[in-house]
Amino acid sequence: MNPQSRLSVLTGGAALLSALLLSQAGLAQTEYTYDYQGTTIELVPTSSALALVLKKADNAQVQPEAAQLRVDLPRDFSVVERVEVIEQAGIAVIELRPGAVQSQLAELTAFLRGSPAVVSVEPVLAYQGIECVAGDEILAQFDLELSDAQVEQRAAECNADVVMEFHGHNGWRLLRSRDTARWSAFDVSSQLRLLEGVQTAEPNLVQFLQPLSDPNDAHFPNQWALRNLGTNSPSGLGQAGADIQALGGWDLTTGRPDVIVAVLDEGVDTGHEDLHEKIVAPYDATDGDTNQEPNPWDGHGTACAGIIAASSNNSTGIAGVAWRSKIMPIRIAFSSAAGNNWTTQNSWIGLGITTAVLQGADVLSNSWGGGPPSNFITSAIELARSSGRDGKGCVVVFAAGNDDLPSVIYPGSLPDVITVGATNELDRRVTTAWSGSWGSNYGPEIDVVAPGISIWTTDITGTGAGYNQGSGGDAAGNYYAWFDGTSAATPHVAGVAALILAAEPLLTSDQVQEIIEQSAEDVVGDPQEDVLGRDDYMGWGRINARAALERVSGCSGQVNFCSTSPNSVGGGALISWTGTPSAADDNFHLVATGCPANQPLLFYYGGAQAAAPFGNGVRCVGGGGVGVFRFQPMQVSGTGVASMKVDFSQAPAGGGGAGMWSPGDTWYCQGWYRDPAAGGAAFNLTDGLEVRVCAGGGAYAGTVLVPGGSFAMGRHVGSGGSDELPVHTVTVFAFYMDVFEVSNQAYADYLNTAYAQGRVTLSSNVVYQVGGAGEALCDTVASSNYSRITWNGTTFGVTAGKQDHPMVMVSWYGACAYANGRSRAAGLTPCYNETTWNCDFNADGFRLPTEAEWEYAARGGEHNPYYKYPWGDSIDGSKANYSQSGDPFETGAYPWTSPVGYYTGAQVPSGTDMANGYGLYDMAGNVREWCNDWYSGSYYSSSPGNNPTGPASGSTRVFRGGGWAYSPSYLRSANRGASIPTFRNYALGLRVLAVRP
Repeated sequence: MNPQSRLSVLTGGAALLSALLLSQAGLAQTEYTYDYQGTTIELVPTSSALALVLKKADNAQVQPEAAQLRVDLPRDFSVVERVEVIEQAGIAVIELRPGAVQSQLAELTAFLRGSPAVVSVEPVLAYQGIECVAGDEILAQFDLELSDAQVEQRAAECNADVVMEFHGHNGWRLLRSRDTARWSAFDVSSQLRLLEGVQTAEPNLVQFLQPLSDPNDAHFPNQWALRNLGTNSPSGLGQAGADIQALGGWDLTTGRPDVIVAVLDEGVDTGHEDLHEKIVAPYDATDGDTNQEPNPWDGHGTACAGIIAASSNNSTGIAGVAWRSKIMPIRIAFSSAAGNNWTTQNSWIGLGITTAVLQGADVLSNSWGGGPPSNFITSAIELARSSGRDGKGCVVVFAAGNDDLPSVIYPGSLPDVITVGATNELDRRVTTAWSGSWGSNYGPEIDVVAPGISIWTTDITGTGAGYNQGSGGDAAGNYYAWFDGTSAATPHVAGVAALILAAEPLLTSDQVQEIIEQSAEDVVGDPQEDVLGRDDYMGWGRINARAALERVSGCSGQVNFCSTSPNSVGGGALISWTGTPSAADDNFHLVATGCPANQPLLFYYGGAQAAAPFGNGVRCVGGGGVGVFRFQPMQVSGTGVASMKVDFSQAPAGGGGAGMWSPGDTWYCQGWYRDPAAGGAAFNLTDGLEVRVCAGGGAYAGTVLVPGGSFAMGRHVGSGGSDELPVHTVTVFAFYMDVFEVSNQAYADYLNTAYAQGRVTLSSNVVYQVGGAGEALCDTVASSNYSRITWNGTTFGVTAGKQDHPMVMVSWYGACAYANGRSRAAGLTPCYNETTWNCDFNADGFRLPTEAEWEYAARGGEHNPYYKYPWGDSIDGSKANYSQSGDPFETGAYPWTSPVGYYTGAQVPSGTDMANGYGLYDMAGNVREWCNDWYSGSYYSSSPGNNPTGPASGSTRVFRGGGWAYSPSYLRSANRGASIPTFRNYALGLRVLAVRP
């Protein structure tokens, strides 16, 4: 529909048209009102169009003759501009030319009422600039105690029939009026609300929404929203650092494939080169099938999906915020032609939301809004927030609107969603003055803001589709450079929410929202709008992916005390940090800005906040029992900036000499300088900064966090053993797992330490325990020509060139002994009793993974669908080392292992990084890996649902993962193998994990 004509609300002619239509029907004037949560919503008839309610067949589809309305109108109806049949909604809209007189409208209305395809003629209604049509359908919520017969009886009392029950929607039904000419949808709704057992009712409004972007204006280097260099936006304008800090966030996680973001929009191009691998469970709420492909001109949903999770680090297109997350495209709307507004319906929107929830979406991204509020839609949102994600709640994100007004549009106005405003390249709220055509809405409902102008993103494939019609993006037409609006801001927030859930999937939706809000960068925008704390223009601030993920992992930094000029002379400079606050990292900088140029400055820190006299000012860093310490003095630059690099792994240099900063520590920092305004005789202090120290990539060196969660364990596709059945649901807690299989060098290092401690010895060149059960742990080259471990009489070593290949010829006992040695080296409690070999699962040390933990980790979060291999259902020699895989190490003497982590993206021939969704390598192939469990072929039939640890006893121990000497079927994630615990083999190795208490 033409946006100019569809959005016109010509109130001068509304009364005339309304009276005409109603007089033709022989009725008194209808009140176009309904109740929304105790408030009366009133819609106003317009004079720009008529709406026709069309006859429907029993299957609720419009009868074919409705389409003939386009050609059946007599030519002398000059008042008609055009006719559009919207078959999915069962209505037609007739655009009227300006200047129609009453006689012409009366003649047209009489003609239309005589058509066999038309049930009734209705006015087109308006609500806050959005046009709607009330057809013959009603959404009503009934008490759950009512039987189907009782519901149908109440509907019949109001001259309506029940045509659909929305399962999971708490009593909602779709009704249809039996005689719309006499009982409008508003009439039926008002009568239903008077009946006992009916909670609420409203017309199932067809809405024509405005997309919340401005695509009428112009690959990662251009994505200023992710990394703002100050010069890399399409406009050439910008401020360095005014972005969502995506690169810092990606240092911690790039997402997980089992975190699913539903894009409720006008469809997503599932064939797009940057999206096709990301699509799960598509659904079209406008017609009830799974084919949700957008119209060629409907590029809005594809643009939003790309911002959230475009395939990344693949040398193609753009980077998504949540690299590894999946997209669930839910089509709730469409436009009938290029440039027209959306057509949608309340029932489609509500059904789309609940379908997303029922299909397992974690985050719901909604770059739309603006119509009249709906009880049905609100109910669906509340259901998502309360019942989604197994009761933890879906994270629901909505756009604020693009009217540059202090009025956030519905549903973004709801209290329990994350409502997003848009910022520009300078970290300012986008206004009409900046964009020339739109501005970000503001008000008390705004929670956060995100970049929303000149955003590079995916577009419908080809130059003849989507926004890019041959210019304004790439030459192939697959990407667009000028995606605008709170529509563009919203998916940035949805992407950050997906990253948070990848880091910790057990968070509730409320906790995710709190993390996003409390980690947002405050006081970065226009000082007239962006004040300290939450405000109506920027909410809690511009989102920061790095800071959000650090809050999840227990480390963060923010100015949060002594921030209002805590001095008697002058004002406090601003203090902040950049880099990685890791106990194993020196990439951490304390930065103070706004200081007097070329003056000395001293940073100091302590373990508490405690205001105390400090010269003529107030020092807010207190000792907290550990004293107050200082760093080396420095000189402020000529631009008023002081910056100090801090190595958390060493005692800070300077006079105080405090010990190392450890994971979990919280420190408080401030800086002071002499105030030149007082001739250097008075002190001045910076703001205070809280720093919570995290542990870098994992709690333990060489590991990554595998977040806890549930999965269906066992074989899902293809052939496999009977011991892989039945498929059963298992929940495991989070753990830290070795990124790589244990290498020869790592095992040799353990042996040397254990030998020095008197824990191991050699007999016939086989390594044995000293004490305990005295078991054989591993071979050396002198006892097996397959081993790579050497012994020169005093020291263990590794065959030249094989240091980084996986350890083989190691028994189950040798794997457990290595885990204990690793625990002792890290100051942790060993898990294994080396006499009984029982495992203490409550100890904080390293151990072998259980079968459930191993399979959960191997799948890498790919739970929808469940693949044969960590990467998919097809074997590929460029992704793993197996028999005749073609890797360059299939030569020489056995074993033909490849270096651990060989498939990192640098290898020949593929160059594809084969870390799975949790960042683990070689979870299929290279060598099989010992697990902790005793083996039983029937264990799956009686396995506990939570953290199963295998049978209580047995004769063989489990190993997993396939290897260089095995055929592809052994590499399947579900495949099980077992042998006696003394077994040592040239294709059998290990990796370990630990659970942080």
